[in-house]
Amino acid sequence: MFDRQQLSRLAALVLVAGAARAATDPASDYALLDNHSENLQAALAGGSTGPVNVGYLLRTSYASSGDTLFAPGAGQDLGGFRTQDASLWFQGTIGGYEVFLRTDASDATDWPLPSLAAGQIGGVNLRDAWAKAPIAEGVSLYFGNFRCPVVNSGMLDEGKLLMIDRTRIGQFFDVYQAGAAVVADVENFHLKLAAQNGGDGSADELGIVARAEYKVGEGAKQREGALGAEGFDATFGLGYFQDRGMGNEFEAYIADAYATYEQFSLHAELVDMGGDLAAMTVGNAGGESATPYSATLGFRINNEFELAVRYQDLDDTNDTTQIGGGFNYYIAGHAAKWQVNVSQFDNDADDGVLVQVGLSLGQAFPNGAP
Repeated sequence: MFDRQQLSRLAALVLVAGAARAATDPASDYALLDNHSENLQAALAGGSTGPVNVGYLLRTSYASSGDTLFAPGAGQDLGGFRTQDASLWFQGTIGGYEVFLRTDASDATDWPLPSLAAGQIGGVNLRDAWAKAPIAEGVSLYFGNFRCPVVNSGMLDEGKLLMIDRTRIGQFFDVYQAGAAVVADVENFHLKLAAQNGGDGSADELGIVARAEYKVGEGAKQREGALGAEGFDATFGLGYFQDRGMGNEFEAYIADAYATYEQFSLHAELVDMGGDLAAMTVGNAGGESATPYSATLGFRINNEFELAVRYQDLDDTNDTTQIGGGFNYYIAGHAAKWQVNVSQFDNDADDGVLVQVGLSLGQAFPNGAP
């Protein structure tokens, strides 16, 4: 990982790129960048009662397919480079309150099917912007902008995924909204209750999330796969999601399990969603509900190589399924890894095979997702 000064220079470069372009010579450019870098570091440390951590995540891949299912246009195969994530984050502590900010300049997946424009570096968007305040022993309040915390696959650090794409269920709830959440840890239980703006924004209806987890041993929700696992560890979760507004009533019940035993891992999830949510996520029409599910099996050969196989069923009107296999080469654990995925997609209308090769460097959170 870059040191703090290097990353501060990078952040300063992003913030003052326009001004730097206006400079007349390279010496002026560097002097301007150096000045803004020093100002940024001072601002980050200003008022902080602890160290300011700075980090990054870069995930990029090459995807290829000769099947018409993935063809972006008539007579064209899919073959090109895409950027899944280009993130920069800052974490600090002020008066006992943890503050976390994370920006991302790209957000791409290969399922649903990619468009020609997807996966390109674009404008910097603020994803996470929250403060964590202690309420009592083991109880904290999150206040600000954060991801919908209802299903574990949707909350996972993008840098610690076993395959290049998050599960489709995880993508459904990979949504950032403003709100507040109370989080409690009581022995082996982890409890969340969150209220967020929901699909109608700042209108009066709020989205509500309730989630309970039970941890066995050290728990296994902090990453996909069995890298670093010893013995048996598991996390079992139940979640409830509700968002009413704009004439819709989105509701879902979730069950998921993450377990590791030595070199083996199992991640499974199931969502029972009502007709409105099914229409938005899997495309069901006529108020038909859906119960999509996925299962991921992993085998860690050693600390450098890991294999995975994943099956997903959307339970949509087209009977869409996906089965994929993955191979990971860890250079420095999940912080630096190469990934190779081959996926077979199938539904009543079409099918196709997609091959992906990806590189992941860094992590999206300092200590895993909150």
